[in-house]
Parts: sequence; C-alpha cells; structure tokens
Amino acid sequence: MKQSYRQTTDEFSTRDLYLASVFKQAGVPIIRIEDSNGRGVFVFRACKEIEALTRDYFNGALRVDPQGLFGAWKSLKSAAFSAIRDVR
Repeated sequence: MKQSYRQTTDEFSTRDLYLASVFKQAGVPIIRIEDSNGRGVFVFRACKEIEALTRDYFNGALRVDPQGLFGAWKSLKSAAFSAIRDVR
C-alpha cells in the first residue's frame, strides 16, 4: 500500500482529503496545494499536533465538530480542484 503522506522537518503533506480536512479544522496552517498527476497534495506546516491528529484519525478516536469538518472538507476540495485546474 502506498503511503498517502510524507513529512519533512517543516512540512507535512498528504493526498488524503479527509485527513487534510481534520488538520484544517484543527487550525494547522496549510502552506500550499500541489498537483500530483491530477490529484491534489495538501502541504501543511509541520507541528506537534499532526502526529496526534493522524493517530486519532486512523484509530477512530478523533472527536470533531461535524459541521466544521464538513466546511473544511468543502473548502479544501474546492481549492484542490482549482490547484489542479480541474474545475467541475
């Protein structure tokens, strides 16, 4: 299975729109959205919260405001389509 994210010392990137939405709602600063073969790659500023958010997300232990999460998802989806020039 391919890894859907990569991390450097100052950046964390993921292709997972749902995980990116969790980060955005939690206030992790997004740096940019890149195009990777027609798919958006969300690049966030690395911070200590990312590890805990990722762990809780994949373990099903994440507790979030559903309306806020949906708003973050909608916003990032729109931004990704704009970044890859695939406006639908």
